[in-house]
Amino acid sequence: MKVLHGKSFKDLTTFKIGGVIENLYYPTTTEEMATLLRRDINFHIIGAGSKILADEGLFENVICTRLLNKTHFEGNKLRVEAGAYAPSVSVECMKHGLSGTEFLIDIPATIGGAVIMNAGFMGHEMSQICTSVEYVTLEGEIKETTDIQWSRRWCSLQGVGVVTAVTLNLTPKDSSKIKKQMKEYHKIRVSHQPQDVASAGGIFINHKRLNEVIENLPYLRRGGAEIVASSPNFIVNHGSASFEDVIHLVSLIKKYAYEMLGTTLREEVRVLVS
Repeated sequence: MKVLHGKSFKDLTTFKIGGVIENLYYPTTTEEMATLLRRDINFHIIGAGSKILADEGLFENVICTRLLNKTHFEGNKLRVEAGAYAPSVSVECMKHGLSGTEFLIDIPATIGGAVIMNAGFMGHEMSQICTSVEYVTLEGEIKETTDIQWSRRWCSLQGVGVVTAVTLNLTPKDSSKIKKQMKEYHKIRVSHQPQDVASAGGIFINHKRLNEVIENLPYLRRGGAEIVASSPNFIVNHGSASFEDVIHLVSLIKKYAYEMLGTTLREEVRVLVS
């Protein structure tokens, strides 16, 4: 197990916001993860850090899954550990002539995070390819299940434990056709989402009609954080954004969405408080 001290959430999240971590644990096996969770200590769990907004306080103990990243192909099935980077898994599946993970090519998440959030794009979701999940309960017990309930950006394992490995059921297909589809998905993302700027991706799960809300906001920027007018489900960090800047803008959008549309917005981003 790898342990680091004094790392910052600024270096571990795509939002580039957050405080210092006293103890950062990188388990390399499911057993090491179980050992950590059996300790009488509160942990924050992170993967690729793409859906996390952390405050600027001192965090005592954080577990990162990124070193749990082994993959094993067997026929049309792939067993992949939770810390494997989703776009890299997509490329490996393409090289093996297996279709089903093309939609993951530009999702900056670990496979475990993609399962927990039922990540999706263009009508495809993890629920369609994930057949079983190995996880460690919050008490440190190792389990595996095929009985998973799914909905938009949710699965029934949320809050139950930490995903350590998943099995994906894929479909044989010519690698060149898979690669072509991945390129098409990439073009769509580039044309609809902000590029080359720090963000946490989409902020809200139920974000329809946000354009109407944004048009009525008194301002779009607070400090170094800004709501993207052309993609209003995105808040970007121009380099100096603070936790409070982002929270303020999130609260502003939620307030106007409720007043204008009667909609209670639900955050997709996970907020961590020290």
